[in-house]
Amino acid sequence: MVNSCLISNNMKSLVILIICLPTQSSAQTSEKEFLSFSDAVNNLALHSQRAQSAWLQYDNAKLTYDNYKKSFLPQLRINLKPITFNHAMKLLQDPYSGEYRNIEDFANTSIATLTISQKVGPTGGILSATTGLSYLHEFTNHRDNYSSTPFYVSYSQQIIGGFRSYMQEKKVSRLQYELAAMTVCQALAREQCEVARLYISACLALLRKEQAMKDIEAEDSLLFYARIRHENGYITDYDMTQIRLEHLQAIYTQAQYAAHAKEALHSLALRLGCQNENLSIFIPNTDALPSLLIEAEVKMQARQNNPEYKSAELRRTQAIKNLHHRKLANRFNASVSLSYGLNQYANTLCGAYQHPNQQQSVGLTLSIPVFDWGISRNQRRMAENDFDEETILIEESCRMADNEIITRTMNYNLASSQYEISREQYKLAIEQYSQLISKFSQGSASVYELISANRAKQNTLINHMNVVRALFDEYYTIQQLTLYNFCENRRLSEVYGIKID
Repeated sequence: MVNSCLISNNMKSLVILIICLPTQSSAQTSEKEFLSFSDAVNNLALHSQRAQSAWLQYDNAKLTYDNYKKSFLPQLRINLKPITFNHAMKLLQDPYSGEYRNIEDFANTSIATLTISQKVGPTGGILSATTGLSYLHEFTNHRDNYSSTPFYVSYSQQIIGGFRSYMQEKKVSRLQYELAAMTVCQALAREQCEVARLYISACLALLRKEQAMKDIEAEDSLLFYARIRHENGYITDYDMTQIRLEHLQAIYTQAQYAAHAKEALHSLALRLGCQNENLSIFIPNTDALPSLLIEAEVKMQARQNNPEYKSAELRRTQAIKNLHHRKLANRFNASVSLSYGLNQYANTLCGAYQHPNQQQSVGLTLSIPVFDWGISRNQRRMAENDFDEETILIEESCRMADNEIITRTMNYNLASSQYEISREQYKLAIEQYSQLISKFSQGSASVYELISANRAKQNTLINHMNVVRALFDEYYTIQQLTLYNFCENRRLSEVYGIKID
């Protein structure tokens, strides 16, 4: 009689639970905001704060390269010095008597110059043309004095190494701009990778939470059957205690996984800048990902797009440039400067431009190391050693990048091949555990078989979660390393709309 009442009460509880669950689920769903994996990774991730920071850095790199190109255009500069006021005592000598007297100097000087400069890239020289006017007014004597430079042109350059330095500087600037374009692509791809990792982690946390809730329902049924069998003497007190421990562990685990799921959703919402943290998400379909990645193709795309290889090329070019400049500084070289101009001094503005005097200058500077106890030779050898060391480091970084590409590709292909297997194992483990509960209620399964099946079910869930996490994590990491979208077969620079002029 007691057993029948207990069964009746539990059946009533189950009916009430079944009736209440859809209502509660619909109420929660109405409050949640749906966020798809594609929208999170391909839209919100590209507009996050970190993505905006990457775009600002790229904009500075474009402006820097634009300034370098414009530096070879004529530059016009106006310098004005309208007020240079002077009030002091000066010691002057009378030209007739030879007597020295202190004279009060109370004057103002105004200067204006206009300069046009032009860099001559192929020769490494600078050509400039200047015109200027200086005006001096002495308040004490009420005198004016004008000094004019109607025309002055100058040119200077190094005789040796100018053209080579120009070509190296041009190549370095171009590589820096290309590297900046690749770097912003990598920063955006890294942000997509981080968002994908947070999204998948949140999905898996919700999966474990839902599975823990189902485990509690299964443990409730198991505990119900175990009490009936225990009261009828079919199982021992020890077995009953084991089932109660499993039930309490399921409750404890469900609370822990619920907290982890809430924390994972909070991290995702915080990273994306979402206002509503109560997001509704689910594990994306893996059919959108490539089934397998070909190692040779991945390496080819990495060689073409990865900033690591472009950075290696830039470092190599800078090393060649530094070696060239250090060799120039420690051997024979010369610089030449030429100038021609007109100048005139007068008491009136018109007079300062009537009969200007000519002025010319030619300068030739030679740097000839004659004897310095081998210091110049040692400096050249040090420059060559630094160049060789940099070359070795560059080759080592390229080999490490190649090794990472190979490892990531192997891990992705392994996860892709294990995905269907792990999912099927997980489904079968759930079915097996449900069947064992049914058998236990009929007395054809032991407590230890139930515990073993429950452990196997948890292990298959962990394996499946690890495979899903590795599948998405490895793919988006490879996309970050290669800057290539293997799903659409497009470069990320095209996806992001970044063009190199």
